[in-house]
Amino acid sequence: DLEASRAMQAATVMVLASMRGMAAAAPRRAQGVPLAADPPLASYTRDTDIKAHPDYAAAKAGDVEAAARFVPDIVKPETIEAAARRFGADAIYVPVIAEEAGGRNKIPEMTAHFYAENTGARVADDIIQISRAFHTGARPMDRLVSRPLFDGEVEQGGKYVLVDDVSVMGGTIAELANFIQSKGGRVAGVVTLVNASRNGVYAAKPEQIRKIEARYGDTVRQEFGVESAALTADEAQYILNFRDADALRGEVSKGRGERNERLRAKGVRTSASESAAGGVASFGPIGQALFSVSPRVRNARFK
Repeated sequence: DLEASRAMQAATVMVLASMRGMAAAAPRRAQGVPLAADPPLASYTRDTDIKAHPDYAAAKAGDVEAAARFVPDIVKPETIEAAARRFGADAIYVPVIAEEAGGRNKIPEMTAHFYAENTGARVADDIIQISRAFHTGARPMDRLVSRPLFDGEVEQGGKYVLVDDVSVMGGTIAELANFIQSKGGRVAGVVTLVNASRNGVYAAKPEQIRKIEARYGDTVRQEFGVESAALTADEAQYILNFRDADALRGEVSKGRGERNERLRAKGVRTSASESAAGGVASFGPIGQALFSVSPRVRNARFK
């Protein structure tokens, strides 16, 4: 049937993307979240506000029914109203679809569908994170050296709204924004359940970018594969804690080593190239095929 056909198409995209991901490093992040997409819409500023919900853990671990109960309870009505006014019915909500330690997180997908259903918009089901970056609970340097990879079909000129459950430094959202813009899409905004950013916005400030260029030269590009102007405000603020390029390079090397040790302790194997890049693990074809968007999410009935 149609749902099965869509699921098979998504699985095929995943397999091909995974094979490409295993053969190449993360592409340069040339663009981040555009200034016009700020500020993000969020219902909360602390994840403790959502973790107390009885369905949170199950939804985070992949339970569709739990996610269908959780999201309507957590999303504040005023954020739905703000999204409708700001993005309109022609928006395309695209969730960060990622695997967590406990399973495949269904909260971003369900959040995207909830916003789309309540604003007359639609959801992009075929843009997928094709690597595990292991960002949950990670330190700032862990997040910077392990950039997630995305693949899928982007609608030329499409107006995309990026969706995640919790945003801390904003790196994952920035990578998704870069991918969409590199493929001809437009990033109109960001929606999260929790915006735990210290700065509250995604785009780095011009003065932050100038200081980074002056203090570190090409070090940020060389070590992270990220243009200074594509950093998030929180990434830029963290990087500026280091007195010079040598201090930053030393912390990057230390951070990669500690990260690889942490992943090995969890039983995660990384190749030599992945270790050099911070331990980003690309999915193999079989695992990636299982990572397509579930028709149960598309057809979920919110409680």
